[in-house]
Amino acid sequence: MPSEWPNDDGGPFTLVDIDLAPLREQYPGGELFLPDGLDDLLEAPASNGFTTAVPWQYTVPAKVSQRGIEIPKLPAITIRGVTIVQGEGDQAQFRRYINWAEVWAQLGTSGGVRGEFDEDEPQRFLDPNGKEILVEEEPDD
Repeated sequence: MPSEWPNDDGGPFTLVDIDLAPLREQYPGGELFLPDGLDDLLEAPASNGFTTAVPWQYTVPAKVSQRGIEIPKLPAITIRGVTIVQGEGDQAQFRRYINWAEVWAQLGTSGGVRGEFDEDEPQRFLDPNGKEILVEEEPDD
């Protein structure tokens, strides 16, 4: 079970909480946690003295719409990431990394198909080199 988000009075956890405010505003009603199995970071976050890595997970009720109609009763989704904090206080800089592919998988889609698409148009994906791949429908037998 993930640990509750710590209050470290201006330390890296407080700074990350502030940094995640836009995410929490965009996806309201969730809870911020320290990921399962990382309780040892409560006492000694991963740091080299200037840069601190703070992993986190934000669990929020899923809100998805198809063609403008909200799909009711979806399970909660978990957004996982890590924020790299450099510096302290007002001088802190953040680099936030989020595993969006995992979020898309929880919602039942892939990174190549985000949101709605026209069913009459063939689906398009990008290969690992960024080249577009057109997915043709299979011919009827």
